[in-house]
Amino acid sequence: MSSDIRHFLVKKLKQNNARYRRVFLTMQAQQAEEILKRGLVEPNDFALQCNAFLDKMKHSSSFDLVKSIKKFITAFLQDADNPMPIEQQVEKIRVFILDTAAAIAKHPLWRGENAEELDITSEALERYVMHKIHKAAYSPKREDDQRKDCEFSYKVRSLKFVTPEHLDIKNGPLNERAFQLASEHISELSAYRSPRDKVTCLMNCCTIICNLLNDDSDGTVRGADDLLPMVIFVVIKAQPQTWWSDIRFIQRFRNPQKLSSEAGYYLTQMMGAVAFIEKADAKSFNIDEDEFARLSSHSLSRLSPDPIRSQSSVAEQLNDTKTDQEHSLKIGHEDAASGLAEDEPVVVQKFLESKLEELTIGELGHLLEGYKVLAAFYQEHKKNEA
Repeated sequence: MSSDIRHFLVKKLKQNNARYRRVFLTMQAQQAEEILKRGLVEPNDFALQCNAFLDKMKHSSSFDLVKSIKKFITAFLQDADNPMPIEQQVEKIRVFILDTAAAIAKHPLWRGENAEELDITSEALERYVMHKIHKAAYSPKREDDQRKDCEFSYKVRSLKFVTPEHLDIKNGPLNERAFQLASEHISELSAYRSPRDKVTCLMNCCTIICNLLNDDSDGTVRGADDLLPMVIFVVIKAQPQTWWSDIRFIQRFRNPQKLSSEAGYYLTQMMGAVAFIEKADAKSFNIDEDEFARLSSHSLSRLSPDPIRSQSSVAEQLNDTKTDQEHSLKIGHEDAASGLAEDEPVVVQKFLESKLEELTIGELGHLLEGYKVLAAFYQEHKKNEA
């Protein structure tokens, strides 16, 4: 909003002009949205970048590569009933992706690609493989991920009473919108199957908070020390049900080199939030123990009679919904790498039962991206039928 326009609207506001007041508030909201969303990355944007990788995998000369990928995926899923220790599983996946990425870099189809393009290809390979083996790799039953999901979900529900003031978060006009947007990205974690996409959700959450911290247009002075309290509040606000499984999935299967720098810093903040919430008590919020017990009890009173069993059931349903891995991988044909595109519509599942009046402004962008993915999927399907 330019200074001239602002000056004009402020003048009209002083005249108590209702029409210009609405215009001014609308423009303010739009400007705030732009500030908070600066630097965000949509996971679906990378899904579209993967098309080059998928197209080359359809070429007959990629027969051996596709055969190797299919063999690995099939063996991994078959071994799920008699799994190896998680550490060996992680190492096996990591070695396969590294070896396959090296083979791709030497393949004639990828000859001439620069380092950045090969990096995108390697990322596309990781994303594709993890989509296919998600059912066996995500929240494995031999680990205690689901139990911790239930315990953490129960704990954050008991803290629903927590306000920014409880965490000494400085008040500001952009706070409420920022926390809403950031919590939406936390809620989206379970909709994605690849560790890269889940990291993108976490980074978007923290980017929104950092944009809030860096904005001083409202005269509020904030610093780096305010980041963790805000992350804690956003996690509580999002009320995640499979938080532990999602974080562990990232830690186990995301390329370690990609968890350095900014991504690693934000993941550390998230783990700090987990540690705080797990141990949170009355002293954590500077309130009386009796008051803490009363507020926690009131928050939990909205739960089902058996919250742990209820949460476990929800987690299992989410896992079953997200991990249908029955797509075949046809060697050397157009379906050789089509599974990735087929996985995408899960992103918009949360909108299937939504009503128009329930949608927020922040969700419109995600709805549009989901529509684009579905449209691209439809066009690809029609092209294959032709």
